Amino acid sequence: MPAHRKYDFEEIARLRAQGVPWDQLAEQFNAPSGPSLQSTFSHWTKRVGIPSAEPAALRKIQGIQDADLGVSDPVILTEDQVSRITSLEDLVTFFRVDTDRWQIQGFRVNKWEQHSDKKGVTPLYQVRANLIPKVSPDLVADVRADIADMLSEVSAAQSQVVFPPAPRIPGGGDPVLAVLNIYDPHIGMRAWGEETGQGNQDLQIAVADYGAAVEELLSISRLYPVEEVLFVVGHDLFHFDQAGLNMVGGATARGTPQDVDTRQEKMFTTVRKLVIHSIDRARTVAPVRVRCVPGNHDTQQVYRLGEVLFAWYRHDPDVLVEYSPRKRTFHGWGKNAWMFVHGEEYNRQRDNLPLIFATECPPDIWVNSTHREVLTGHNHRALQGRYHPTSELDEHRSIRVRSLPGLTSPDGWHSEKAFLHTRAATLICYRKSGGVVGLHEFNPTSTR
Repeated sequence: MPAHRKYDFEEIARLRAQGVPWDQLAEQFNAPSGPSLQSTFSHWTKRVGIPSAEPAALRKIQGIQDADLGVSDPVILTEDQVSRITSLEDLVTFFRVDTDRWQIQGFRVNKWEQHSDKKGVTPLYQVRANLIPKVSPDLVADVRADIADMLSEVSAAQSQVVFPPAPRIPGGGDPVLAVLNIYDPHIGMRAWGEETGQGNQDLQIAVADYGAAVEELLSISRLYPVEEVLFVVGHDLFHFDQAGLNMVGGATARGTPQDVDTRQEKMFTTVRKLVIHSIDRARTVAPVRVRCVPGNHDTQQVYRLGEVLFAWYRHDPDVLVEYSPRKRTFHGWGKNAWMFVHGEEYNRQRDNLPLIFATECPPDIWVNSTHREVLTGHNHRALQGRYHPTSELDEHRSIRVRSLPGLTSPDGWHSEKAFLHTRAATLICYRKSGGVVGLHEFNPTSTR
């Protein structure tokens, strides 16, 4: 290579004729960049009289025939021929477009006029067309057949997914509804035992306690002739409902900042997996009815969880998921009726809850019941009744209002205010003929 030349342009021309990209050539010849090498190469082609630096022209320099590469000869139009292409039909005819192989996807025709002293006003045209290959009917039929076969295979596979039948109650005796109440677990909360005096709390601990409560209470339920499990999901199941101030930490549905252990997305995914596993475990006892009850910490999160659970179990005849944006929901079974509400009203409106029950309860549930209860959470403790100091519930006009304990540890705020409680989850079994046949508590090992 001559001393005054920086690059081997003949070699570059040969590689460009093969379609090697400029960036790759720049790296191979130690050029600053692909565009820089392309510019230098362009100056060289002009200096030596090569008409173009594009691969088609370079192939001619190297003596490579376009036909060898499957490239058709370019069509060079004369001025007279160009002037005759004024429509799509002219364009298709001139270029001999095989309309059996090509489909015109779109086209555009432009016209303007050019003035010159010699020719006067000359009309000019621009005709453009976009072509796409036609797909043969046989190919379309084959693809559709393949899709039909695939869908049939998927449908057959789905039909083979058989949910095992849930156990049924043994013969004889009064059937029982097992109500699984794991209230106020506050999954996603952070608590430091040194600060609260009640043990640490984080995502992993909360999940372990919830799972242990499910297992122990369900094992106890097998002592009864359980016809159905009513699994109450919610009641501040999630510790926070939204991101905190400046998207840091978390806050309740009303924006109260909370001590959190995790991010909202991780909390939701963790709880979703936990609850689905718990429902599957309950289903080994009896058919399950899931009742979603929003709390003051997780109003929106519980509704979203209800949507997920409903979709998850929509094809399982032994799991029925019920959720609603309403704060109070009702359920009837046998001669029993319940109103589920989180319980913010318990302290200030406890006496009104029976009246609310009687006012809002659907008539078909009310008239078929003789035993009626309001089940609340929120207070984290089993409250004593005002008129019956030894009772764990209030009763007004034969409607009982029961505040059930919470599973969570106290956080820093509750500890500072001395709002302490015995951590527990409960299983209440009701006879179909009406009334409670058994109440059992689970207590985490850390508090025993």
